[in-house]
Amino acid sequence: MIRLLSYIINIRKLFAIIFLMSISHQILTKPRISRIKEHKGTLYFGCFQELPTANFCVLYDGELIEIHDACFTIKDVMLGAVNILFVDPEKIKFTTDENNVVLGLSLGTKDYQCYQMSLTQIPVSSSLTNGSVINDYVSSWKINEKAIDDSIPLNTIIIPLNPNKITIKLDNVTGKPNNLAIKLPEIKLITKCEQTLKELMVEGYLKAIALKPFHAKQRVKSNLKNNTKISMIL
Repeated sequence: MIRLLSYIINIRKLFAIIFLMSISHQILTKPRISRIKEHKGTLYFGCFQELPTANFCVLYDGELIEIHDACFTIKDVMLGAVNILFVDPEKIKFTTDENNVVLGLSLGTKDYQCYQMSLTQIPVSSSLTNGSVINDYVSSWKINEKAIDDSIPLNTIIIPLNPNKITIKLDNVTGKPNNLAIKLPEIKLITKCEQTLKELMVEGYLKAIALKPFHAKQRVKSNLKNNTKISMIL
């Protein structure tokens, strides 16, 4: 009986050792955070200043991105530069395939305003209580106007507003370098025509919504009725 109890205890110890070894192996083989970051996109946070209450959106990478509480978020790989384009959405030309999937975007007008925002790092110095100084960095944006020859670059946030009707101001922001979440320069818009900013935004939003069929592969359902094929877009 004593030998049996001793045998059971030893078996339990053996299972416990195997369990601990498996946990330690998982910990040792767990991917590093830096490696996980490589497989995740970077979030870019945009914000409008003093935005009136209105339905509005921006376009990015073939998607309509709704504005919530004057803010929007896009996701992409880590980008060294992001473009922001203000243009009447009716002036955007689409190149599509047979499935109505967008292959490329181009401009059919010279009435646009485009800025290239290049991410940079600025060195800063911090003094410690013991008198020593440490060097640190903050991220910032270098903002320059950009000309578009024909094709709209992929890394472009499109603001569906006619730049001839608004004054545009981009306020730079700084922050700690972060590959997972980056804040974009804040956008301030002021109307310079008879229409209010809210009216312009509603107009731009409706025009952008009208482009939605071009932003995704269409699902087509076909039926045969009286030997006639009837198709409809879902």
